Amino acid sequence: MKQTPWNPPSIPSPPGILVLGLLLSCLCLDAEGPARPDNLPEVDTIIQRVRTASQQPPSDPGHRFLRRVLVRDLKAGGEVQKERSKTYRAFTDGRSQILLTVDGRQATDEEVAREAQKNRRRKRRFLNDESGDHQRSSQSKESLMDRNVGLFHDKFLPQLVGLDEVKGRSAYRIRLIPDREHRLESGTMDRLFNHLSLQVWIDSEDYQVAKLEAELTQSVPILGGLAGAFRGMRVSVTQRRLGPNEWADELLNAFFDARLLWKAFHFGVTSQSEDFRPAERSPAAD
Repeated sequence: MKQTPWNPPSIPSPPGILVLGLLLSCLCLDAEGPARPDNLPEVDTIIQRVRTASQQPPSDPGHRFLRRVLVRDLKAGGEVQKERSKTYRAFTDGRSQILLTVDGRQATDEEVAREAQKNRRRKRRFLNDESGDHQRSSQSKESLMDRNVGLFHDKFLPQLVGLDEVKGRSAYRIRLIPDREHRLESGTMDRLFNHLSLQVWIDSEDYQVAKLEAELTQSVPILGGLAGAFRGMRVSVTQRRLGPNEWADELLNAFFDARLLWKAFHFGVTSQSEDFRPAERSPAAD
């Protein structure tokens, strides 16, 4: 009998790379993998508990923290050609992050305003949020992956590998296997997903994502290579538990290598979160 498809939970996403929320999780594994201990719950049970946890309202007022993002443009050999950095004040209660610094200097009012506008566009595009109001409800925690999972909801089948330890806490390790019999409308995305090796670790107490890893296992051409190719991708994410049902992305490392028409994209991204503190209560609109 075919397993229940994987409906991914919420994952906070660093600026400029929200689309990674659809792909974050993976590691190339041996075909067989370790045996699943008999005393573990069924994978469908774990997924249902993850869904329930993801629908809980965010903590109020939650926590605030600094998110430092470094983007490195790379040469063909991997040498760093250019670096760009931004620092944000981020929140766990649904408020949009605020740009603080750009390349080590204080962000200008214009830069802060442009970044806020980008955040609003992301919400409208990915969350279907037209109001812009800051609502502390179960919907306010919904993320890109909660509201835009139709593209790959049926594309991956979950397989429980076993019980691991992530940062001193037990976590279920789940491998996501592409269902090659299920074809997406976009042939390019279908081939891309077919060659993604995906893995996610779910905290066994809170049923939140503790760790995710992803990797593209081979180059995927676009329109037979005429329009370019996705040549490489690696992503790893770890999350930090701040309290019951309150988690935040702590470290993200990503690498991308792609060619779209005549332009090459070869870069790395690191997002590090730190200085976690209880947030002040704020009724202001997002």
